[in-house]
Amino acid sequence: MDFDAQIAEITFSFIRFNILSTILRKQKYDTMGGLFEEITKDTLELTINERIILFIRNLVENIKKQLYDYKNTLLIDLNIDNQ
Repeated sequence: MDFDAQIAEITFSFIRFNILSTILRKQKYDTMGGLFEEITKDTLELTINERIILFIRNLVENIKKQLYDYKNTLLIDLNIDNQ
């Protein structure tokens, strides 16, 4: 066997391992019904993409909350000044 064929075989083996381990990780947490669906979402290991999306969602939610609180404070201050 030549060197290029050995490299290709090793590469395909790594790709196959990664695909199969991802499938196994997803199947390992599947449940038969909806009872444990919420629990499995919490126990399933998050990927980097999911972590980034979760971080951005939390960041936007915190900014939204801060702006809402600031708006309410500003309206209260305006009402006090007008009286």
